[in-house]
Amino acid sequence: VGIQEVLQLMISVDNKELMRVPLVNYRAWQSDIPVPDLGEFRQNVKEIEARIGRSGTTVLVCPSGATRCGTYAAVDVILSRISKEKRVGVKETIEIILGQRYGCFQLIEHYKTIHDIVH
Repeated sequence: VGIQEVLQLMISVDNKELMRVPLVNYRAWQSDIPVPDLGEFRQNVKEIEARIGRSGTTVLVCPSGATRCGTYAAVDVILSRISKEKRVGVKETIEIILGQRYGCFQLIEHYKTIHDIVH
């Protein structure tokens, strides 16, 4: 079993395909601690998106459905905004993600990971 599995999720209405979305199941992060190298994982996700020609939605799946993917989402949004806008409100970004994904950032290690990657 690899560290990640990539599937194609097809979204359709009335048998008419609307889009195909990559679904990445990241199996290497088995528990909330220790937090793995999310920078490397983010690079892998970007490579998957480039390989299949996606620049839009990507679905990430983790065992809890919240903590691991929530931490990844924060890192991805913050780094993307830094590269485009050259600044970002880390606290505000985390608050927005918390409002959308109940239960993420339950442990101080999640915040430390985001801080370490951003700084």
